[in-house]
Amino acid sequence: MWGLDRFTARSDEVFARPLVGLGFAATSDSHEEDSASRTYRAGERYIRVWANTHFLDGAPHCGIYLGEGSDDWPEWDWNCITLWQLARTADPGSDAARRGWGSALKWFETLVRAVSPGPPTPPVDYPLASPSVLRTVLEGICTDLFAHAEDFLAGSLERYRSARSKMNRDREPYKIYEPDASGKYTVRYDPESAELKRRFS
Repeated sequence: MWGLDRFTARSDEVFARPLVGLGFAATSDSHEEDSASRTYRAGERYIRVWANTHFLDGAPHCGIYLGEGSDDWPEWDWNCITLWQLARTADPGSDAARRGWGSALKWFETLVRAVSPGPPTPPVDYPLASPSVLRTVLEGICTDLFAHAEDFLAGSLERYRSARSKMNRDREPYKIYEPDASGKYTVRYDPESAELKRRFS
């Protein structure tokens, strides 16, 4: 229904030319029934544009990540931030900066409303009202990218790294729950994510 199998082509129509001029090249893409993404890379820096139409994630929407390092899981979960997180560091009143979940509570409210009646929660990031507006939404993301991430695009990473560090300092490594010999569950931090938190905080 959402035509996410065409997401790569639509993304390239919008992002490829302006990013190529800055040394970025398309490196990977993915699409499933309810999600899709396209990644562009310049050395260690990467940009991932994505769409999500899964009903548990609120209304259909698109978004963009800015990363440095591997774009494979789990490292990318620690080495990237959203564009709105970067925008908030310089222009907190901008439309781009007002995007994002804002709090875990909004995510919880979206989850509850997905299984019970109630007014829809405003979508995260960039609303995707219908398949016909996908290109328009991507053009809006591209405009915000060049307006709020000019330094990142040019290879100046100080502001980006500061925002990433703050985000990671405020989060815990992944938790592992496992039973002990008596069957009582204990909790410990996943060592790989603990190391990623250390590296990127």
